[in-house]
Amino acid sequence: MSFWIAGYATCLLSIFALLILGVLVSWIFNFFKQRFFYKNYLELFEEIRKQDLSRMNFLKRREDRLTREEHIKRLKQMVEEEKRKKMKEKINTGYLQHLLINYAVYYMENQIKMHKTAIETTEGIAQETNRVMLQKLTDEVELVRQAIDFGFEIRWVNAEE
Repeated sequence: MSFWIAGYATCLLSIFALLILGVLVSWIFNFFKQRFFYKNYLELFEEIRKQDLSRMNFLKRREDRLTREEHIKRLKQMVEEEKRKKMKEKINTGYLQHLLINYAVYYMENQIKMHKTAIETTEGIAQETNRVMLQKLTDEVELVRQAIDFGFEIRWVNAEE
């Protein structure tokens, strides 16, 4: 009978030893799991967080780019409005009158040249008529030049303007 008791005791001890061994293996497994697998999970979560941050940064840069584009568009509109205002100011301050005066001076100078050549090529009454017209145009040009000296700002008409 002691044989049976020793067998039961050995069996109970082996079961108890297996339980202790199982608990130890479980602790060791959890230790290594936490040490390696959990670390991998932390790295995975960190990588996911970085991707989320980079995605958020991308969206923020995209919004910034859109706001920059809108800002550039607003600046262009402001520049256009400023150009319109300057053109209105030029018109209101007599810019068109200045251009007309420029054209008149240019036209008169051409007329003076034409009458000078006509005086050289004609005789008699035609020559006298050309002299009178030349004197009249010269006086008008002198008047315009005095007005310019008095305060008109004259700009020559260019193809660009």
